[in-house]
Amino acid sequence: MKTKTVVLTAVLGMLVACTAMGDMIVATQYFRPGQGLEPDHYTEGEKDWVADGWTLAETLTSDFLPVGGTMGGTITSWAYEYDHGTHSTFGFQYRYDVSKHWLSYANLPGAWYNLAISEFGSGNQGSSTERTGEPTWEDGAPLFLRRVATGPAKETIRIQWNADWPGNPQPPPEWGDIGTEIHVGQYSADMWFVTDVEEYGVLTSTMFNHDGNASGMILAPVPEPTSITLLIVGALLALGRRRRKVSA
Repeated sequence: MKTKTVVLTAVLGMLVACTAMGDMIVATQYFRPGQGLEPDHYTEGEKDWVADGWTLAETLTSDFLPVGGTMGGTITSWAYEYDHGTHSTFGFQYRYDVSKHWLSYANLPGAWYNLAISEFGSGNQGSSTERTGEPTWEDGAPLFLRRVATGPAKETIRIQWNADWPGNPQPPPEWGDIGTEIHVGQYSADMWFVTDVEEYGVLTSTMFNHDGNASGMILAPVPEPTSITLLIVGALLALGRRRRKVSA
């Protein structure tokens, strides 16, 4: 009984930690600053990882291939490590280069639900095509970044370059065709996220426009082995308790 109590306490503590968010809040759109779009904004500017004490852990460049439609190009992702002495945490940076068709928005997969995102933003050193509305720009920076809850204990990061997107919430009609698009021969600005995650892996990112979608591999947060074990143990204990009630 004592062992079960300790394990259950650990599981509950871990689940509480899963709900704790950093500065990037779920279901909030963080718009590009200085465009008159309120209320929340991401940080605009390049992230100088090395100056901030981080070291490059890994770089991955992957082709993204069409799933439907004809979109194509490459994704480059970087994982940076910060050594805390007793453990390391990782931050991530992403860039999309388009060689076929165009790019409107992308989803970053990963265990974003189980971490704090204390800093996040985008540079403005990319290349993109202006839209017909205002504001619009051609430096590859996104219209907004959004932490999207896609199911129980599961989230993605939505990178949205313009206001023309599917799903909820829909943009206000007065927005019109604001933002930008990444066309052939163009590339996004670098988008970055500082997290407290201690593990990362290779996962599949999806990219979209209104004519189809594509997918490619990126470096992204993954659940820590301890967290996975605790979730499994918690599920088994819950199942055991349910069986005992049925037997009784």
